[in-house]
Amino acid sequence: MSNDPGSAIVVFDGVCHLCNGWVQFLLRFDTRGVYRFASMQSEAGHKLLSDHGLNPDDPSSFLLLREG
Repeated sequence: MSNDPGSAIVVFDGVCHLCNGWVQFLLRFDTRGVYRFASMQSEAGHKLLSDHGLNPDDPSSFLLLREG
């Protein structure tokens, strides 16, 4: 993985308190700014899940996209 900011995108359930806590944890410790986040309820998150063959209405997993 590259050290450039934004080299990974995490799609997560923005309604889930546990998921939001996990994202807050990553934000706190991601000192290099590697991760970007999109909730699955957002237009971008919904599209990323659909584009990768995942059901955008099923919050059973996270999606991590590295370097595009």
